[in-house]
Amino acid sequence: MTGSNTLARDGLPRVAGRWHGAAPMALPRSEVTGVACDGRIFVFGGVHRGYTVDRAEAYDPATDRWQDVRPLPVPLDHTFAVSLDGVVYIFGGSLSATVEVSGASLAEMMKTTNWDFSPRSAMWRYLPREDRYERLANMPLNRLCHSAVAIGRRIYVIGGQGPNPGVMMRYDVDTGVWDFLPGMPTFREHLAIGAIGGRIYAAGGRWPDPADPASSFIFGVQNTGTTEVYDPGTREWATRADLPTPRGAGCGAVLDGKLWVAGGEVLDSPDRLTNAEVEVYDPVTNGWLVAPELPTPRHGLALVSEGGCIYAIGGGPLAAFSGTGATEIFTPD
Repeated sequence: MTGSNTLARDGLPRVAGRWHGAAPMALPRSEVTGVACDGRIFVFGGVHRGYTVDRAEAYDPATDRWQDVRPLPVPLDHTFAVSLDGVVYIFGGSLSATVEVSGASLAEMMKTTNWDFSPRSAMWRYLPREDRYERLANMPLNRLCHSAVAIGRRIYVIGGQGPNPGVMMRYDVDTGVWDFLPGMPTFREHLAIGAIGGRIYAAGGRWPDPADPASSFIFGVQNTGTTEVYDPGTREWATRADLPTPRGAGCGAVLDGKLWVAGGEVLDSPDRLTNAEVEVYDPVTNGWLVAPELPTPRHGLALVSEGGCIYAIGGGPLAAFSGTGATEIFTPD
């Protein structure tokens, strides 16, 4: 979706570099989660042709090859993974999407939907070197369409759908203990997130129309460009410069001390629009930069930083139910 925010982007500094294509995932899918771990990139779960899958694949940047790894213990979409010290932690998500993908519009497709879009509390630990999962104790609150990030030996689960969405949860990987912290001032799900300098930055996302309590997470949602930062030392949130292109269902990654935000969708647009825009937040200047657009506009993708590059993997080229296996790599100049 190009040109919708020309004024907001005019005059912003540009990021030099280029995108190039790489080997695609074997299974095209959206609503995935992905992480870098021990030199490889892992992508878990997602929605393929309207069905939640347990598929997990690993990409080796050195060989430009994907390989299957052990599937998730259960099919999951809208989950979120975090890599920490050679271990991948997987939080929440939804377990059962069965959607007949037909019809020219989202409204028509939703007539045949049988999607148990309920947030879950399940949590796993994946050990890449052993290619196995360990079931961990449930999260204290169910979540889907959330984000998560590690600072030190603690993982923060932020935003998303589920009970008490104004709460942020923090997990201590050494003790297995959860505690609750103040959530973002702006309720949202499908947001981009990253940890920089010991602080958490959250940008974009969406939420049902606050003026219409009956609005659903499919229709009537409002994309936002709000950017907020959390300081674990003070346990306080503060507002930062808005993301130039408001969007939900994009993804975030951190490279060179900056938060990259790519992709997104406009759920109730008649043409099922997705975002190609890539924008980069610099916490030092509290300003945004504009990077070259994604070659494949999409939502529900994995955005991963590895080896000085940004990897955009999977996602949906059309809003809602669609999927691609595209892997595209941005190399800065």
